[in-house]
Parts: sequence; structure tokens; C-alpha cells
Amino acid sequence: MKTRLLIIIGGIIIFLIGIAVLAYEIFGDSNLNLSSNTEISIIFYVIVPGLAISGIGIMLEFAKMKWT
Repeated sequence: MKTRLLIIIGGIIIFLIGIAVLAYEIFGDSNLNLSSNTEISIIFYVIVPGLAISGIGIMLEFAKMKWT
């Protein structure tokens, strides 16, 4: 696989893991009882970097395209 594609897929997987943990804790029948500080930490340390990594991969993919 191309490196750019792996970067995009890796970022999306990290993003989805963060969303799944928060969704399970908020909407699911969980016994996690995370505090609001922990939820915000999951957002800023898992979800946002996942989006940033996939965005970098997408920009690298567009940078390699031939525009002429």
C-alpha cells in the first residue's frame, strides 16, 4: 500500500476509536463514569489528532496529483 493511504487510514482509525469510546460512555450502558476532564482529554488527545493525521494524508495525496 502507498504510504499516503496508510496515513489516511491510520488517522481515520484513531478518530473512530475516540468516537467509539465516547459514544459508548455517553450513550451505551457503560460503567466507565468518566469525568468531564477525561472526556475532554479523549477529544483533544485522540479525536483531534486522528482528524489531523488523516487531513495531512489527504493533503499529501492531493499534492502528488498532476494538475496539468
